[in-house]
Amino acid sequence: MSKLNSFRLIWSPEGKYIGTVRAKDAKAARRKAAMPYRKYLGEISVEEGSGPPVVDEEIPVKTVRARALYCIDWYRNGNCFVSSMVNSCLVATFIDGKWSEDNGRLPDDIRALAMESRP
Repeated sequence: MSKLNSFRLIWSPEGKYIGTVRAKDAKAARRKAAMPYRKYLGEISVEEGSGPPVVDEEIPVKTVRARALYCIDWYRNGNCFVSSMVNSCLVATFIDGKWSEDNGRLPDDIRALAMESRP
């Protein structure tokens, strides 16, 4: 098991929110930014500790792919992580029985699919 933290990525020139990623440190988080931001790593600021620390188990109990855009991973402890398959950016989490997400970015049909696929 490896301990991963959540990091918010911010495009510094505009102060624009890019996304939230799970990574072991700020350097690894910065490298998970979507293109074209990833071309300019020096312009991306990282807010550490902006999400819950997560012990990411090595193998999810159940993984579902949806719309060729989302990856839904369920773990033994009942946690669920929905991430983008494009850049592994964390879209939403289901931790301790409730959804936490940034800016309401998870579509309702994907949330419903995640709950239906719960092991």
